[in-house]
Amino acid sequence: MWEVLVTNLKKEKEALKAEADNLKKDRNELTEQIEKLNEGDSEKQNFYRKLEEENALLKDLAYVDDKTGVWNLNAFNKDFPTMEDDKDSTILAMVSITGTKMINITYGKKRGDKVIKIVAEELSKIYSKDHIYRILGDQFEVIITGENYEDVESKLKTLKESLAKQQINVSYGIAIGANCTTLQQMVKVSEDNAIQMKSGAESGHILADNTPAEKTEEKAPQEKKPEKPKPVTPDDPEEVDVDDMLMQYMNEE
Repeated sequence: MWEVLVTNLKKEKEALKAEADNLKKDRNELTEQIEKLNEGDSEKQNFYRKLEEENALLKDLAYVDDKTGVWNLNAFNKDFPTMEDDKDSTILAMVSITGTKMINITYGKKRGDKVIKIVAEELSKIYSKDHIYRILGDQFEVIITGENYEDVESKLKTLKESLAKQQINVSYGIAIGANCTTLQQMVKVSEDNAIQMKSGAESGHILADNTPAEKTEEKAPQEKKPEKPKPVTPDDPEEVDVDDMLMQYMNEE
């Protein structure tokens, strides 16, 4: 009887051991599958990270000016239309460099590029690069919110004076969104105001409809008709010309 019992116990022990081995095997297989899944997630994360980096690089190539590091014309054309709902609280300022063509001719293109970089750097000291756009070779636009005309005018005047000390001349034009009917008009007004200052006007601000203040036209002085010579008589204290007297006498006859 004891022999039968011992034999049964041995069989149960062997069965439990076999089951434990199977469980251990299953656990190892599950562990391997989990590790593979984790490896797959890591690969996906690496893929998405690289994709984001490439997208950021493409964005820089498409929207960032490689010479100055500020936004370019493509970015301006993309961003400025989004200001439509906030137009009335937006100010657009153009900053234009004077004489870049002459600088390139006289001192070379490297000097011209350096001037453009200096202007971008000085402009970035008063406004964030996120709001500055180089729209042409020597022109920048700045999209400004939360400031009034006087604040913007003061900052740009300081910028102009600072650059003048570095032998760089700029003009600027300001367009107030609340005084313009469309965003397109803001662009035109800012450009026209910069041109007006460039041509020698004292201020970069004109009316928002691009109509300059009326000027009083000065009338040209009228020509005075030559006075007829006064007849000379012997009583005049001045010396009498005999020929003149004779001519006068003949005319009277």
